Amino acid sequence: MKSNFIYYKSKLDRYFNPDAQDEYMMSKSKIVSKMNDCNSIQELEVLIKNIKDEMEEEENLKSSPDRKKDIMEAMTEVSKVMKDSCTNLPKSVFHTTATFKEHFDKLEAQFTPYLDHFVDVDPNITQLSLA
Repeated sequence: MKSNFIYYKSKLDRYFNPDAQDEYMMSKSKIVSKMNDCNSIQELEVLIKNIKDEMEEEENLKSSPDRKKDIMEAMTEVSKVMKDSCTNLPKSVFHTTATFKEHFDKLEAQFTPYLDHFVDVDPNITQLSLA
């Protein structure tokens, strides 16, 4: 969810904040600089995905007869999805105690045969006592 809010803010800045728009104008040197700033492959993958998404977005908006209206509609839709994701939090299979117990029992039945081989501890550790 956090990344969705960051994404939404970046889109607001890009399209509606004149002071921040220069930051979102990409050039070869900016792309290379951002790539060099990545500290991991995962960061680089996210950067490449974001650049690709930006290019596709620009391509789609380029042919729009009313670009500002289309951007507003898209931002409104993103806002609704984000609001919905904040009010309807995802639930796991283990949401209720009954389903948790059922799934835990299945999981335990699968692991028990493997865990039985690891029960022996050698050398044994005994609890110390002065009595």
